Amino acid sequence: MSIRYIILALVLIAVAFGLLFITVPEKSNQIEVTTFLKSINDPARFINTDDVADRIITEDPTLLIIDVRKPAEFEAFNIPGSVNIPLGDLMNEENRKYINQNLLDVVFVSNDGVYANTAWALAAQNGYKNLYVLERGLNRWFETIMAPVEPAETAPIEEFELFSVRKGAGQYFGVQAYIEAPVIEKVIQKKRAPKKVIVKEVQEVEAEGGC
Repeated sequence: MSIRYIILALVLIAVAFGLLFITVPEKSNQIEVTTFLKSINDPARFINTDDVADRIITEDPTLLIIDVRKPAEFEAFNIPGSVNIPLGDLMNEENRKYINQNLLDVVFVSNDGVYANTAWALAAQNGYKNLYVLERGLNRWFETIMAPVEPAETAPIEEFELFSVRKGAGQYFGVQAYIEAPVIEKVIQKKRAPKKVIVKEVQEVEAEGGC
C-alpha cells in the first residue's frame, strides 16, 4: 500500500470523528460515525473511467462531475463538462447546492483519487447522497481513456473489444496522437463550448439521528 493511500485512510477516519478542521455549516446533517465508516468500505461508491466516459458521450443528464483540484490544475486539463470546486471550498455555502442533489450522481475527481476521496468523506459525513469517486482518478483516466494500451496478440477477444471502445472514447475527447499517461501537457483537446450545468437546489432534510 502506498504512503498516499495510508494518509488517505487516516484522513477518512479523521473526518469520521470530526477531526478534519474544514469550515462546515452549523446546520449540517451529520451522519453517525458507524454509518459513515461502513459506507467507506462500500466499493459501490467508486465509478470507473469507462462508465464515466460512456455517460459523457451519451450525454447522460444525471451526471455531475466535480473536480476538486486547484484551479491551475483544472485549467491545464479537465474532463469535459466538469465543475471546478477546490477541496478547501467544497463545503462553502455557495457550493453546497452542487452536492445537495437528489436527481444527479455527483462524481468527485482528482489526480490520483486522494483529494476526491476526502471530498466524498466530507460530503457523506454531512448527510449528502448520490456521491461517488472516480476510481483511481485522472491518472486512471489517462491510462484507460486518453492513452489506452493495445492488448497483446494472445489476449482474449474481450480485451480487444474494450480497447476499441476506449480508443473511440479517446478520439471523442480529442486525442490526436498517442500520449503517455499521465503527461497532461501532451494532451490535445478539441475546442468545445463549456457545458452549462443546471443545478437544482433542493431543500435540505434533517438526517435521521441515531439512538
